[in-house]
Amino acid sequence: MSLSVNTITGSKWDESLLGQWDELAASTPVDPLFGRVEWAREWWRTFGRPDQKLNLVTLTSERSLVGLAQLHQSPENWSGLKAKVLAPLGRTASEYADLLIPPHPEKAKALLEHLVKEKGWDVLSLSRLPQTSPTRQIFIEAAESLGLRWHQENEQDSPYLALENSFEAFLIERFSSNFRNKIRRMKKRLAAEGNLEFEMVTSADRFEEISDQLLRVERGSWKGAQG
Repeated sequence: MSLSVNTITGSKWDESLLGQWDELAASTPVDPLFGRVEWAREWWRTFGRPDQKLNLVTLTSERSLVGLAQLHQSPENWSGLKAKVLAPLGRTASEYADLLIPPHPEKAKALLEHLVKEKGWDVLSLSRLPQTSPTRQIFIEAAESLGLRWHQENEQDSPYLALENSFEAFLIERFSSNFRNKIRRMKKRLAAEGNLEFEMVTSADRFEEISDQLLRVERGSWKGAQG
C-alpha cells in the first residue's frame, strides 16, 4: 500500500480535506471532541495569530485520508533561542492536543521523514499529549530510527479532588472561616448574573452550541490576549 505525505500551509482550509477529517478522527484514539474538524477550525479562527500559519500534514493512500497531523507553526523562544515551532492546533491549557495518526510506527516515520525533507522549522513540540495516547511512543520510535534527537517531560494531569462528603464539608475541614466567606461572596456575585448551574454534556448533538459558549469564555480570559 503506497503512502503519500503532503503539507497544506498558509491560513486557508482545504475543503476537500474536511469531509474525511471527522471520519479519520473517529477511527483513532483521539478525544472525540478535540479531534473534530469543527474544534480545530474554531480554535484557529479564534486564537490563530498573524505570525502563525497552518501546517496540516496529510497521509493518504489510494486517495483516502489515513493520517493527519493538524499542526501550526509559531515563532517562539525555545530554551532562550528564537525558533520556528511546529505544534498541534489547540495547544492551550484547556485541552489535550493530539494528532490524528493511527498507532502505526510506519505512518509516524513517514510523517517525520516528510517534515525533515521540507525543513522550514526548528522544533516539533508534541506537548500536552494525553497519558493514554499512543502518539508519544510511535514518534519516539520513529525519531530514533531516523537519528533525530528527542526529549520527553511529564506534565501534570488535570488535577482533581476526591470529596468524601459534600463540598461544604470539605471547605469546613480544609479552610478558614474567612476563606469560606470569600467563596460564599463569590457565589452570590455569580448568582446575581443569573442562575448558576453545573451541567455535563455527553451528546455530540450539542457540540456546536457548547463549543461556541466555551470559546466565548476562553476569548474573554487571558488566553484570548495571549493566543
